[in-house]
Amino acid sequence: MNWLIQIQIVARFASNTSAQTAGTDPIRIIQAIIVGISFLGAGTIIQRRQQERIEGLTTSASILFTAAVGIAVALDQIYLATGVTLLVVVINYFLKFLEKLLKTKSDDS
Repeated sequence: MNWLIQIQIVARFASNTSAQTAGTDPIRIIQAIIVGISFLGAGTIIQRRQQERIEGLTTSASILFTAAVGIAVALDQIYLATGVTLLVVVINYFLKFLEKLLKTKSDDS
């Protein structure tokens, strides 16, 4: 999804040749957003040593995804943002179902 957004940003800034945007690098704006949000998402990942579990990976990925959707909406890519959002909701639902299934199997063992 990021490369689709990058193409849109470059096209938008290339068509606007005013003096204010001539020194602006739009890809760095996306990079700064992604790095900042990734740092926040990394804070949600927790390792539980006693139980040998890692929690928060799906939450972290969802936070990063939300930033990408926000960038897409800011670029007026509503259909892209809506379609990918629906896809991620389905994936998260499937992962929740899979997690419950695996927990049930591990409890039975």
